[in-house]
Amino acid sequence: MTGQTGDLSKFAPHATVVQIDIDPASISRNVPVAIPIVETRRRCSRNLLPHLRKPDHAAWVAETDEWKRTHPLESSREMAGCRLQRSIRSIAAAFPDAIISTEVGQNQMWTAQYFTFRQSRSFLTSGGLGTMGYGFPAAIGAQLGNPGRRVIDIAGDGSIQMNIQELATAVSEGVPVIVAISTTLSWHGPPMAGGLPESTLTPACAWSATRDARLTALSHRKTARRTRRIS
Repeated sequence: MTGQTGDLSKFAPHATVVQIDIDPASISRNVPVAIPIVETRRRCSRNLLPHLRKPDHAAWVAETDEWKRTHPLESSREMAGCRLQRSIRSIAAAFPDAIISTEVGQNQMWTAQYFTFRQSRSFLTSGGLGTMGYGFPAAIGAQLGNPGRRVIDIAGDGSIQMNIQELATAVSEGVPVIVAISTTLSWHGPPMAGGLPESTLTPACAWSATRDARLTALSHRKTARRTRRIS
C-alpha cells in the first residue's frame, strides 16, 4: 500500500478514513481506520446508496480546465525525437477511436495524459493496482468483444513479458490486436536533465499480434515436428 500512499505517517492527516472489507484481518492493516466496516460489497452498497447525494463537479472541472490551460502537458523536450509521449500522440492521431489498454509504468501514466480519448469505455488499465501484464489479455478481450474497432495495447518492455504467451491465444482466436512496446532508459541510473527517466518507442517494437504470433506458432510447430521425428 505504500506504493499508493507514500509515507504512511503523512497519509491523509486530516481525513476520516473509512474502510470497507469482507476480511476483518485487513482492517487497519496499513492505515489506521476511524470507521471500520466488515461487510460484503453488495450489502454495504445497498445500505449506502440511499444516503448518497449527486455531487456538483462544475467547480472542480473548471479548476482542472484552468490547469490544462496554464500548465499544458506538451513541452519541446517531451515532444522532441522519438519520445513515448510523442508516440502516444501519433497513435491517437492514427487511431482516434481505438480502444486502448496499458500495462504498468510510464506507458500507463502517459497514455492517460497524452492519448485524446473521444468516447467513454475506451481506456482499459489496472490503475493504482499496478498489475503488470494486464494490458495484453485485456486488449484481446476487448477485441473479441468489439470486433469492429481497433484495439491497441501500449506496453512497457517489462510488463509485456508477463503475459507474452497470450500471443498464442491471439493467433488461435484470430484477434488482430496491436501492441506498441516502449523501452525505458536510465530508470536505475542517474536522473536525466529534467529529473525524469527517458522512454522511447523503438521503431521495431510496434507490431500486430496476429502477424508476429503466427511466426512464433509456426516455429513451435516446426520444433514439435522435429521432436516427433527424433523420438
